[in-house]
Amino acid sequence: MSGLLALLDDVAAIAKVAAASIDDIGTAAAQAGAKAAGVVIDDAAVTPRYVTGFQADRELPIIWRIALGSLRNKLVFLLPVALTLESLAPQAITPLLMIGGAYLCFEGAEKVVHRFAPHADATVAQDFADTDPARLEQAKIAGAIKTDFVLSAEIMTIALAAIPDGALWFQAATLALVGVMITAGVYGAVALIVKADDLGLVMARRGRLALTRGLGRGLVRGMPPFMALLSTVGTLAMLWVGGSILLHGAEVLGWPAPAHLIHEWAVAAGAAVAGAAGAVQWLVTAALDGVFGLALGLVLVPVTTRVIVPLWAALRGAAAEAAGMTRWPDLAVLVGRILIAALFLGGALQKSLGPQMVEGLLAAHGWPQWLVWPALAFNLVAGLALVAGVGVRPVALALAGYCAVTSLFHFIPAEPWQMSIFVKNWAIAGGCLVLAAHGAGRFAWRPES
Repeated sequence: MSGLLALLDDVAAIAKVAAASIDDIGTAAAQAGAKAAGVVIDDAAVTPRYVTGFQADRELPIIWRIALGSLRNKLVFLLPVALTLESLAPQAITPLLMIGGAYLCFEGAEKVVHRFAPHADATVAQDFADTDPARLEQAKIAGAIKTDFVLSAEIMTIALAAIPDGALWFQAATLALVGVMITAGVYGAVALIVKADDLGLVMARRGRLALTRGLGRGLVRGMPPFMALLSTVGTLAMLWVGGSILLHGAEVLGWPAPAHLIHEWAVAAGAAVAGAAGAVQWLVTAALDGVFGLALGLVLVPVTTRVIVPLWAALRGAAAEAAGMTRWPDLAVLVGRILIAALFLGGALQKSLGPQMVEGLLAAHGWPQWLVWPALAFNLVAGLALVAGVGVRPVALALAGYCAVTSLFHFIPAEPWQMSIFVKNWAIAGGCLVLAAHGAGRFAWRPES
């Protein structure tokens, strides 16, 4: 009997420890979820636009499928990846988040482009014009889950950073609870939003009081413009979050100038409004982050739709040897364009971070130091043009001349290292001449043969 009592006592002690652990997990999850509240709001604003235009009886099933996809994103994919990266390669988290931020900027800018130029891209326009309800629903769900993946990654990363250091199981349990709570909260709110007009219709038809019927009619009339407004807010949220992720990531990786400049402008704007300095500073920061996200997204739209998507389609379709033999020259031209462009884009970045070196080189040869800025702009524009495949022939010809001229700065026979740069410049000029003769190839915004 005493043995049984001892066993029961041990079980009770274990239960108390487990209860305390569960309580700690709940507290940590609540704190971590609060830290990610900003991105949660963006997620809630983005999602309702995916059910716009569908029959009322399909709205909740669509939201349910998106919610399941969101939960799978968080628990099956992001949770183990986040914990693994946190333990083994924390330095990889920022670049991965920046890739996600770039995707948000692309998708937000794509919505802006198609708002003002619906037929600017034939492929995307064809997707939007799909008349098969089942295919359109599936495409919308897939698109929502992809967008949710990026937002969920941001949510899980912010939450992980807010969780106190502890055992791996504690962090995993807390992060899982955060994922479940946020998913339920976001998609529960979304379900209420999209069904509010149906509730209003019931109130207008069956309400016993005039006030109830009036509120119902107000809901029915007000929900369509509210949904349109929410769709716009969702697009702006993607641009804001994407821009802020990229600016913060650049700051972490050692390029703080853009983020610091936005911060200075926001502080100056806040100082001009003494009574609401904090709110004005936040609004200006968010607006400038969104403008940055839109600008980058507008660059990524043609690069993605004209280069990355065709390249991906080509790679997927190159399983057969014959197809691969007909496509590999254009793939080689695309890779060559990107490699050459990387050199000049890197040169633009180097000049922006440390113009003093180039200014000294110009001064040593009697050239005006301000030429560093036109050179930076030329490097940047030419590099982007090669990546996108726009005006490749004249751009490559201009780059060949640029390499020939700049090689003169390195013609110092007494210094082997400088002479190697001199020779490399002429080699790059040769590659640019070949590219100018061949053209952009098929995988470009403006294909050439």
